[in-house]
Amino acid sequence: MSQWVEHLIRTLGQPEPLSWQEIVFGQPEIKIHIVRLPDENATVLVTEGMSSRPMKVPDGMEEFRYAELACWLRDDWPLDEESLRKPEFFWPMQWLRKCALYPHHNETWLGGPFTIMANDDPPLPLGPGTELSCLLLLASYHPYGKWQRTDGQHVVVYDVLPIYTEERNLERNEGLAALLDRLQEYAISPTLHPRRVNVGLIDDQSNDTEH
Repeated sequence: MSQWVEHLIRTLGQPEPLSWQEIVFGQPEIKIHIVRLPDENATVLVTEGMSSRPMKVPDGMEEFRYAELACWLRDDWPLDEESLRKPEFFWPMQWLRKCALYPHHNETWLGGPFTIMANDDPPLPLGPGTELSCLLLLASYHPYGKWQRTDGQHVVVYDVLPIYTEERNLERNEGLAALLDRLQEYAISPTLHPRRVNVGLIDDQSNDTEH
């Protein structure tokens, strides 16, 4: 059992015995663990392998050299082998892997406490059945959010929150605090809902949109 899995067990829960893994030659090996939290009606996807290599960070930001990612799903999100062959269910895993590989492929970092990644420019939907088009990566306040390895290196865990283009624009125009305040005001859960309220288009919200 890896040090990282031991940390997850202590701070989040027991990962399922089998993790999703795709190996591509010449890239960091990325696993995605599944941790089910029935008391919170959620399932958490957590990467392992991103922190096997340091990111290239500016001087003074060494605390952000190593990172892993987490994404919260509804507890009824299909994660069986047959369902994960379908793009409408697989895209959260696909994007976790893309985000985990991005800084290593581009010799960069995740920008400190947060960053936003868009699916193209202008942004396109992240997957079938949703208009969410960007990803807010936010250093987690959850107990799993900071991990010190036995070699003394600190690993930051980023929660990956899918957001709409208009919400990305809100952050660009008014700052992260304005976006987070708006999400909190409308009780937007960190758990992924593909058709949730778009808080960047308050006037266009419909009564039957999911929260």
